[in-house]
Amino acid sequence: MPRTIKGKYKKNTRVFEPLEPVELADDEVVEITMPDQVSDDDDTAFLSSAGSWADLDAEAFIKETYERRRTGHRPPVQL
Repeated sequence: MPRTIKGKYKKNTRVFEPLEPVELADDEVVEITMPDQVSDDDDTAFLSSAGSWADLDAEAFIKETYERRRTGHRPPVQL
């Protein structure tokens, strides 16, 4: 019976490694079905976000983040 198994491809060794246990005999031949590549719409969405943080003041952001963590900016929990 066919089943789907997730795996990782290691480019430097050119090997697919399953992410779950697989019961196969040594040197058993299997077929791997690859999903379609990323669509152009996905590329467009990704590229449209490029540079969106360019005007961010990183030092101010870090300072504000640590200050909020120190002071606790969340409202108290009502039980």
